[in-house]
Amino acid sequence: MRIKMQWMGVAAAAVLSVVGSGAASAQSRNDWTGIYVGANAGGSANHAHWSYFNNPGQTVTRDFGAFAYGMQAGAQLQMGQVVLGAEFGLSGYKGDSTGPDSPLFAPRFNTEAQTKSVLTIGPRLGWAFNNWMIYGTGGYARVNTETAFVQIAGPNEDRRTASADGWFAGGGVEWAVSRNWILGFEYRHIEAEKKLSGPAIPVTDVSRYVDASIDEFKARLSFKLGN
Repeated sequence: MRIKMQWMGVAAAAVLSVVGSGAASAQSRNDWTGIYVGANAGGSANHAHWSYFNNPGQTVTRDFGAFAYGMQAGAQLQMGQVVLGAEFGLSGYKGDSTGPDSPLFAPRFNTEAQTKSVLTIGPRLGWAFNNWMIYGTGGYARVNTETAFVQIAGPNEDRRTASADGWFAGGGVEWAVSRNWILGFEYRHIEAEKKLSGPAIPVTDVSRYVDASIDEFKARLSFKLGN
């Protein structure tokens, strides 16, 4: 009887040890559910193209790199390994392109192009495994592109910003450094529809239709609110 009780005690201790180990392992796994805010920075390849309102055959294309930076805020819900969420983002860019104009004004003027800002909002779908998650994202984008005609040897210029609706798509990977801090890397492609910049009536030589696209790669740091 005494030997049987001893074996039962050993078995109970073993079961408690396994349960305790499992609980500790579960505590070490990250829960992606929650609200988060953060910042991001990286680089982008920007493309701007426009045609003149009153001379549709005359076009300008500017391609340029930029330093991309911004912020993000979102909310997520984890169900098993699937993570559903939605995110809002706002980005700015430092970098532009200056070069010769199309034959309409050359050689008296140069053209400039710069991406001023991009606002994005859309869903995220992720697959989590412990402290790591891979995800895809996409949705609505609002792109502000500045274009300008600058006189080479004079003070005259025409500088305008076209705000156009568009879309974005991309994906990334995130690592939960701790319960609250999340480090990630993300790629996005952004497209903006053609938008008239400058008045159509009265017709001016500098009115133009502008469209833009952006490819960006950023590092992200987010803080998840709560425990």
